[in-house]
Amino acid sequence: MAAAEARAMLDALMGADRNAPVEGASGIASYGDSGPISGPTRRKKSCYDKDICPLYCAWSISSQDEPTWAEGMAVNEGMGGIDVFDLFKNTKSDIGANPFRVDDHARDEFSKLPDHERRRLGYEDMLARKLRDLVRDNDRTVQRNKDKLRREVATAMKQRTAGSGRGNREDLITNVNAEQLEECARNIARAALIEEEMAGLVAKMEGQDEEETKLLQIIEEEKQGVREPPKKKKKKSKSKDKDKEEENAVDPRLMELQKAKLVTLLQIQALALQLPPLRDSTDNLLRQLQYLRSDTSTDKVVCEGVRGETSCRAATPTSESRP
Repeated sequence: MAAAEARAMLDALMGADRNAPVEGASGIASYGDSGPISGPTRRKKSCYDKDICPLYCAWSISSQDEPTWAEGMAVNEGMGGIDVFDLFKNTKSDIGANPFRVDDHARDEFSKLPDHERRRLGYEDMLARKLRDLVRDNDRTVQRNKDKLRREVATAMKQRTAGSGRGNREDLITNVNAEQLEECARNIARAALIEEEMAGLVAKMEGQDEEETKLLQIIEEEKQGVREPPKKKKKKSKSKDKDKEEENAVDPRLMELQKAKLVTLLQIQALALQLPPLRDSTDNLLRQLQYLRSDTSTDKVVCEGVRGETSCRAATPTSESRP
């Protein structure tokens, strides 16, 4: 049994003719060559060979932009086609090993055949029947698991609510942590107050911006009103220096307003830094309050079968899937 499994593994990795010498290597000649070391060599398989898998020859990877799940798996494994027997490995729906050989040369040869010859071989019809059977079997498995899950959940709910007279509508939450609830309420209220205070400071900041704009206009008008053309040419250099000093001097009103804006901005920053910890703490408390610890003995994993690809609600190594 172990030898048969090892042989099958080697056949899958290296081919059934792995022991045949490679043509051209170490002076080995092919059939028809005369010489003392001529012998059998590996030959390419044909789609007409009886030991070639017809399903692999018929199912090639398409050239569409969004490949299916099976095509993506084949591309990841470096295969040119799709082996049906590899679709359900490591699952409960494993259909076993492929009894035929999988060969890319034979698949390429089959894809280049004319339509009437492909129809005569019937490989595509075999593939369609095989896939139809697989889909039907997986549909039955999925439906059977769904029915079993519904029955077990209904039984567990009846046992849990026995004697209450309320059936499955009974509230399963029996106790609430009052301290966590109170702390959560305080955090929410504190966050609301901080946001309200920040909104007031932002409005104050906007008012200060408008006030600064008006003050700049007033200062500019005052400069234009005070400045007059010089009447005397005496002490011209001193008057120029004085004018430059006046231009470079900052108006005390503007300085005071900018200082007030900076204080407001720092207050907004201090309040903004308080919000993230409050929100994180509130989220953690809400998760703890809303967590329901119930009986998990009836928890099951049910996979929704989708034709052409697998989509499961919970991914597990033993999840059911179908192509």
